[in-house]
Amino acid sequence: MLPPSEPTVPGFYGLPKIYKPPPIPVQPIVRSVTYNTAKILNPFVGKLPHHLVNSQDFVSKRKGKKLDEKEIMVSYDIMALFTSIPTDETLSVA
Repeated sequence: MLPPSEPTVPGFYGLPKIYKPPPIPVQPIVRSVTYNTAKILNPFVGKLPHHLVNSQDFVSKRKGKKLDEKEIMVSYDIMALFTSIPTDETLSVA
């Protein structure tokens, strides 16, 4: 189920968005070498106490909690920003 040891080319195809008016756009789908691993991990996504669903979920989990003077709050969107998070700087904050 893990990615193969040999490099492989990801699969690529498109699904038409038939609910859109013509010309019908296509949703690109990429099946990468980590597809099977992602399928295994998918049931665990969102089950951790640190996962936030939306801003209302954040407010409800944050209610009644205070930061110490030396604490700061950070938030990372790992879907969009993972590759641009400065690793050294992030580790120095922890």
